[in-house]
Amino acid sequence: MRRLLCENQTGRNLTGEYSLKPLADAKQNLLPLDDLPAFIESATDKISSPAEKSSSQPELLEETIAMLGIITELPSRYSPDGLAASVGAERVGLAGWIIDQRLGVNAEPDEETVKLAIAELCERGLIRITESRRMKATDAGAQLWRIEVER
Repeated sequence: MRRLLCENQTGRNLTGEYSLKPLADAKQNLLPLDDLPAFIESATDKISSPAEKSSSQPELLEETIAMLGIITELPSRYSPDGLAASVGAERVGLAGWIIDQRLGVNAEPDEETVKLAIAELCERGLIRITESRRMKATDAGAQLWRIEVER
């Protein structure tokens, strides 16, 4: 059996020497964000604390605060698409508990609402998306979430 496998591979010019693919220049799929790393760097530099938030910016919606809580409490666990798919009716664990507490047990945020909340959090410099497409709260985002928890 091994001989057949070996013959098959050598017949297809496979040598067993593999290398990793180069990192793709991936854009943020399905989010209204184009050049995210440069954008996040500049947004994070501009916001050092939630108290410095401009009075012209509207308050965050409850859905957005809930997403901030999940991202803060579970850093690097979710990609934007993964979080959007995980907060529907079948939610579990800490993420489910945060949604239930902030929005109610009958709430079912749709994927578009979640993605818009993530985009707003990025725009305000409250979260960032890592190179591995996982989300983490910035210091300002974590501070804002702590304030929201104390309310």
